[in-house]
Amino acid sequence: MKFRTRKKAKMRAKPAAVAAIVIAVAIVAIIMVAVLFTSCGGKASKAALPAAEPEIAFTLPEELTGRWVSFSGAAIGGPGEIELLRDGSGTAYGEAVAWKVINSRLVLLPRDECVDEGDMPSHAYRVDGIRLMVVNEDGDSGLYVKKEYADAILNGKAYMNNGDYDSAVAGFTEAIRLDSGLAAGYYFRGLAYHDKKDYDSAVADFTEAVRLEPESTDGYLIRGAAYYEKKDYDSAIADFTESIRLDPACERGYMCRSEIYLEKKEYDSAIADITQWIEADRRNATAYNQRGWAYCLKGEFDLGLEDLDTALGLNNEVHYIYHSRGYAYSGKKEYDKAIADFTESIRLEPTDEAYSDRGKAYMEKGDYAAAVADFNSALEISPDYADAVEGLEKAKGLLESKATPKKPASGGGNPKQKGKP
Repeated sequence: MKFRTRKKAKMRAKPAAVAAIVIAVAIVAIIMVAVLFTSCGGKASKAALPAAEPEIAFTLPEELTGRWVSFSGAAIGGPGEIELLRDGSGTAYGEAVAWKVINSRLVLLPRDECVDEGDMPSHAYRVDGIRLMVVNEDGDSGLYVKKEYADAILNGKAYMNNGDYDSAVAGFTEAIRLDSGLAAGYYFRGLAYHDKKDYDSAVADFTEAVRLEPESTDGYLIRGAAYYEKKDYDSAIADFTESIRLDPACERGYMCRSEIYLEKKEYDSAIADITQWIEADRRNATAYNQRGWAYCLKGEFDLGLEDLDTALGLNNEVHYIYHSRGYAYSGKKEYDKAIADFTESIRLEPTDEAYSDRGKAYMEKGDYAAAVADFNSALEISPDYADAVEGLEKAKGLLESKATPKKPASGGGNPKQKGKP
């Protein structure tokens, strides 16, 4: 997905801004799905248990294999699982018995076998309603959720992947009904509303997610995306700024905020943010492309070309970087180089913008027939593309003017012969 393309006058929002926000949202969604899949793995056959029926099933992360753990009211489950039993069997942290994860299964051992204090529990588990909280020695926690809650989230996500956003909203609403104290349900329902273009509802859900997890950078990033779609740029900037405050190394915060600054034509602020993005990842071709584009919009084409050359040195198979550099060359009136870059961009991925911009370069060179062909190609992709409509009309007029011979002046003939018999 591209980050930067030409801004289409009087037509539609700058695709670069949309792309950056969409990517930020996608990353958040991927992170959350990964957390849920990690926390809610597949159910396996049960190990032998005391005579008690399981009430609530949780999952246990594989990284705890070989570690000592303690529970309040827990017993052995299947591989990677913990089951809370109605009779409360299990042990509280610090009591006479402990559980150890061996071969993905929990094994009950007497505490007197824990001879090495270094092997003593480094994680304490607290069961809270339908949630299981993992607390390590430093007090940090990770959340593992009840199977029913995970199923509601995963069902909603499946509907979302199929484009059935109403059913997705219903699935996430069920998750919220099961536990309104977890942010995940609000995050995902907000994403479904976002994809439905119901941005007011999306903002409301993301706001609740932020309330539940005020230290989460993802909450502010994703709400900023929704504010962007509402064209509430100041609120979007505020959220991206908060994500950076919470995590000064938050690349997505700088990336998304720079897009808003470009939209607002605050080029110096955009360049400053993209520079922070580059400082965090000097091998990121997209970041160099973005800053090069910002320099071009500012009219500093030489600086733009430096960044765009760097971007192509990192990745020369991305169509929009060639397009950006073609625009820079056009700004310097080096139309042959511009045409070559636009042509390579089209070879990699034909877009309406690339055809239109190459058409403009041909028109500047006086090759009106080639310009007409490119504007027509752009309109085949996007029939309502204003730049191409305007360019085609102008190129046709110039082509017709060039093809029509000039009429002789009235009373033609050699002026010197006038008046002679």
